[in-house]
Amino acid sequence: MKTNLSHEFYKMIRQRSSWVAVIVFFGLMLYSATPTAYITKNPISQGFGTGQWVIIIMITLSANFIAMELKNNTMTTLLYKSPNRWGVFVAKLIVLIVYSIILLIAGFIFTLIIKAVLVNSHFAQQFVTKFAINNEVLVFDQILQIAQQFCKKFQKQPQVMDFLFFNPTIIQVYQADKDDFSFLQTIQRLAQQVNPGILNDQQFFEQLWSFIQGYSLLIKNGVTTYDPQVVKVTLSQIVGGK
Repeated sequence: MKTNLSHEFYKMIRQRSSWVAVIVFFGLMLYSATPTAYITKNPISQGFGTGQWVIIIMITLSANFIAMELKNNTMTTLLYKSPNRWGVFVAKLIVLIVYSIILLIAGFIFTLIIKAVLVNSHFAQQFVTKFAINNEVLVFDQILQIAQQFCKKFQKQPQVMDFLFFNPTIIQVYQADKDDFSFLQTIQRLAQQVNPGILNDQQFFEQLWSFIQGYSLLIKNGVTTYDPQVVKVTLSQIVGGK
């Protein structure tokens, strides 16, 4: 059994596909992380898909090893020379289990690295904190400043803003707790202060934010060009001139 294990570990280490699989594994984890401008707690807790990627890699790697040994007739030789045929298969199984554990540990460490590099930087959060907002003016004027600068960014940097705020996975932010995204928190807090009372605070915030997002998308798609007067008049009508 020890001889079979040493042979299998040697083949695993020497096999190029074993090392390529690690690189592919890290690439798949990055793929799970980078499409989002804002990373929520859910993908972090799942290790950016570590579990599912390990399963896929292990299935592929196992099939590749068996196919390679059958193709080269090494499996037949091993079974012929081994006094215990089951020992050959058990050794292969143990090696694959150890390899999967190593992948899981590597995935955990790489998750911490991704979290430190991407999550702590908060791409979208950093981008919007550059907005020049005067907190000493009226609440409506603060909302107007945010909306106008937001739309202006879409006029000047449409691709960047589209990636930061409208990529498909950003919907997770709105489904999750907004406490993790202070930009939305700020808009929601300001919206509550100018809510005329026809809608509840959440509905009014959604109406206000829908206009800002919708107008930004029209600008981004080239349907219209940014007009600060349109933003001001529309926001004024939404809040009822408050």
